[in-house]
Amino acid sequence: MVYENLSACDAYNKGLQERIEELKENPQMEHAIYKIMRCHRELHDIQDELVRVGEHERGNSVLENEFILCESSNTFSFVRWVVASSCYSIGNKVAGVSLCFYGDGLSKEDVSRINKEVRRRIPAILELGETAHVQLMNQWSLVCKLLGTGSCSLDEFITKCVELIDWVLDVLIIAAPKDPFETFNNYAIKWRGARAGVV
Repeated sequence: MVYENLSACDAYNKGLQERIEELKENPQMEHAIYKIMRCHRELHDIQDELVRVGEHERGNSVLENEFILCESSNTFSFVRWVVASSCYSIGNKVAGVSLCFYGDGLSKEDVSRINKEVRRRIPAILELGETAHVQLMNQWSLVCKLLGTGSCSLDEFITKCVELIDWVLDVLIIAAPKDPFETFNNYAIKWRGARAGVV
């Protein structure tokens, strides 16, 4: 699906609405935690790729063949896709599934806490997304060289997205949801180890 032509708000609403329609057919969704896990991986991969794009655009030719999500000859298209795709994922895999955590054994208090915090952070993320999109479309030659330095709106936007999904994951880890396949638990251990610098 093509996201790059959608605004941040439209992409978020599209992702959320698609999840709502799905839940009408299957209101007792189980394993919502796995969708959070997938979104967590996606957003961290995007953030890492933006760093590589920035370094490449600043002249690091060694990265020519090290891109994972895009091609060195088409970085603009990838970066253009980032805002809408990230907002779609947050709508579909975070806000859209957070009410389903009951099926994963979370308490009413934990579900309420997650939903309240997600709703609190979303407006600022979408506003940053819109700003980043405009800056990207109008000042690509400047933005591309700032990626990964923390000095452009797109960096700030993806950082806020990552901070949100990190927070949700931390709360879920503490809440110890049902995880019959141990997939979530194994992912959480690996991620926390990586964050702490443990190989």
